[in-house]
Amino acid sequence: MASRQIFLQWNVRSVWHKKHDLIFLLNKFKPLACSIAETWLTPSLSFNIPHFNVLRCDRSDGYGGSALLVNNRVPLSTLTLSALDGDMNIVADPFPVSKRVV
Repeated sequence: MASRQIFLQWNVRSVWHKKHDLIFLLNKFKPLACSIAETWLTPSLSFNIPHFNVLRCDRSDGYGGSALLVNNRVPLSTLTLSALDGDMNIVADPFPVSKRVV
């Protein structure tokens, strides 16, 4: 049986207040990555999740924001994004597709 590779996405509307729910979902589904919209984090807040690298794009007003949680099993590398006009929150990580993640 082939192994499943899972990617989650959640419009959380305040990840700080739903951190326990997030950890529950991550432990249950064991995804390679999880995209979070509406994190409502500010740059001054520390936010960590066990076994995941947390890539964040916060807003100073504490609303909006996005995050990409990448399982520690997945290698991270830098991805340069072109400057975009408008109010957009973007985080990205290129995933290797030719290597099997165990």
